[in-house]
Amino acid sequence: MDPRVATLGDLSYVDTGVSRV
Repeated sequence: MDPRVATLGDLSYVDTGVSRV
């Protein structure tokens, strides 16, 4: 899943994706 389209349930994943970018 792309971090930019992650759902509210994947906030931790979004934060990780942003940290990588």
